[in-house]
Amino acid sequence: ILREDDPLLPAILKVYEETGIKNGVPQNTMKGIAFKTELATAYPDARLVVTKETLTVEGMIKIVYDLLKDKLLKFLLLVELMLLQKNILLKIISNVVHFVGLL
Repeated sequence: ILREDDPLLPAILKVYEETGIKNGVPQNTMKGIAFKTELATAYPDARLVVTKETLTVEGMIKIVYDLLKDKLLKFLLLVELMLLQKNILLKIISNVVHFVGLL
């Protein structure tokens, strides 16, 4: 993981090119996914992530949140829908129990 303006980045990429690992090697079978966001870009073939900011814990949380925010929103909406369905079901059961008690 390197910052995009890290002075070592060009040298590391040069070594990757010279050793033939810049675009991956057959032994690299446990690759992550490639992604590009405003905060970071992942190059799984090179086992490299280039960030916009210095990678602190806060920066890593920002990157992870940015990658997962859409999935998190969908998950929260699903949970809300499930709770709504549960409440509706409980009301139906309550009405049935009340109705049966009247018979």
